[in-house]
Amino acid sequence: EDEIPASKKLIRLLEEIDCDIEIAGILPSVEKDG
Repeated sequence: EDEIPASKKLIRLLEEIDCDIEIAGILPSVEKDG
């Protein structure tokens, strides 16, 4: 039972990192263009 929340936590972490990468990738380019 403990393995399921662990993998869900991992997936959540990966999604958050994905969002951070997208934001980090978008913001600098917006700043440079602006």
